[in-house]
Amino acid sequence: MELISIYWLAILMIAAGWTTFFSLFSGPIRGWRNFGLLACFAIGFIMLFVLPWRSALATWGVVGAASGLLYFLYELYSRLTSKPEDEVQWPRLTTVVHGLFLWPIMLPEVIEYWLADLGVLRSRATTPQGPAQ
Repeated sequence: MELISIYWLAILMIAAGWTTFFSLFSGPIRGWRNFGLLACFAIGFIMLFVLPWRSALATWGVVGAASGLLYFLYELYSRLTSKPEDEVQWPRLTTVVHGLFLWPIMLPEVIEYWLADLGVLRSRATTPQGPAQ
C-alpha cells in the first residue's frame, strides 16, 4: 500500500490548478475558481471512501502541509520586505496547521499574493474599474 496515492494526488492537483488559474483573473471569470474549491473538498471526501484512511489523510496532508508552509514563507517574506511603519506581524506556525484543513483556499491565495507582490499581477487597487460615473 502506498502511503501517498500519486493518482489521487494528481487529481487533487488538477482541481487545485483549476482553482489557481481562475483566481488569477478579475471580474466574472474569477467566480469559476469556486468550482475548483468545491472539487478539492469533494475529492478529499471521496478519497476517504476509496482509499485506505491513512493513505487518504496522507495524500491530503502532504498538499496541506506544503500549502501551509508556502503561505508561512509568504508571510515571512512579506514581513521581511515591509517598511517599518507598516507594522506587519511575524508569521505564526499555526499557518501550517491551517494549511492541513484549508489548503484548497490557501494555495491559490498565496500564489496570487506572491505574483502580485512580484509585479506579475496588478493589484486590485490599481485595476481600472471602468468609466467614471
